[in-house]
Amino acid sequence: MDQSTLKCDLCHYNPSHRTITLEGHAFALCAWCEFRAWQWFCGNNNHSIINIYWGAGRLGWADWYSLRTFLRKYGIKELLEFGIGLSTELFVNEGIFVTGFDVLPEHVHMYQNHDALKGLALFHHYSDDGPPPVEQLYPKRRWEFVFVDGPQERTAETQAAMEVSSRFVFLHDRGYGDADIATNPDWIPIAGSPREAKLFVRRDKA
Repeated sequence: MDQSTLKCDLCHYNPSHRTITLEGHAFALCAWCEFRAWQWFCGNNNHSIINIYWGAGRLGWADWYSLRTFLRKYGIKELLEFGIGLSTELFVNEGIFVTGFDVLPEHVHMYQNHDALKGLALFHHYSDDGPPPVEQLYPKRRWEFVFVDGPQERTAETQAAMEVSSRFVFLHDRGYGDADIATNPDWIPIAGSPREAKLFVRRDKA
């Protein structure tokens, strides 16, 4: 069979482009899942992960510990997230209902079919050539907490977060198109300088 007609054995979404063999078993992988596997190997090699896939471009342990403390302090029960992944699963595990948007269709497909998240989160795909269609899908809906992930350029997502957040915006990766919030007088950094802070609060809700 032509390799290009095979589906990836991990995401079951993209066509595979490479086959690797582990313990005598052949696995067909797409480029995206091959990269995920490579990150997993690197994380084990430098002992930064054991069972939870921390870091490697995703949420780190220290980030999650401080973020979880904040979410518990303010009793956040639902949130909006741009860029789904490990953080999504951690939010749900905290009992928080997640509405997630992502530009990667394979990522959305995987999370929509994640049995443990069904009924506890909703996921939407959108094209990265425009802003996330939050207002179209959820007219006048507001979330107390909006989480903006990265590390790709996130200008449209940060602007959308400021529009639909009623209180807090958290920017996981700074410096990727989020300058608007740092100069917006309606938003105050909770800790650190506006250039470096990750967490912002609406001035009228501070």
